[in-house]
Amino acid sequence: MVIGTRFFYMQLLTFPIYQIRKGFVILDEIIKQNPMFELTKKILVRVSFDPLLFQKELSKAIKWISDSEEIQHLRDWCMKEFGAVYPSIIQKAFSTQKAK
Repeated sequence: MVIGTRFFYMQLLTFPIYQIRKGFVILDEIIKQNPMFELTKKILVRVSFDPLLFQKELSKAIKWISDSEEIQHLRDWCMKEFGAVYPSIIQKAFSTQKAK
């Protein structure tokens, strides 16, 4: 039993994404295991030099994502990464998404 417990804790320590909410540890497995979500982030970084291209790719990404938690995660990530450069584009893209 000690070996199994030790193995379990080693897996927890090596799992990269944790969030603490209301005293519980929630693993963001959907976001971690979604390679398309990671690809979307890479594309947005690569097109961030052009505001129109960034807006187009962001709107495509929002249309592609169906899970509200992933959309919120994308919004938070976009504001963190590009909020200083494109705040109006990000707000407009996500407000348009909520209206639909």
